[in-house]
Amino acid sequence: MPIYEYSCPDCGPFQSMGRMATSDAPCGCPICGTASPRITVAAPQLSRLDSGRRSAHSVNERASHSPKFSRDVDPRMKGQKITRRRETKSADGAKSFANKRPWMLSH
Repeated sequence: MPIYEYSCPDCGPFQSMGRMATSDAPCGCPICGTASPRITVAAPQLSRLDSGRRSAHSVNERASHSPKFSRDVDPRMKGQKITRRRETKSADGAKSFANKRPWMLSH
């Protein structure tokens, strides 16, 4: 059950747990028993989050509604053939990949 905030006209603000179905109904003050209306004292402090966490929250919120799957085709790759890297062999039989890192040889 969530915690709601109420304001008693005699005793001041207080908090009480209640059902979500009755969230708009007034609650009795724990000190004097007067029916007190619900108030909103503090808004969520989302602006205090650093930018990395805030962007992570927005990505997670978007992903929960419309997740992207890895099996989906990247629109930039449509119609293109996926090919393997070309291997070349030197005179001694060592393999190397052309045009990537000529100073590195594979084992």
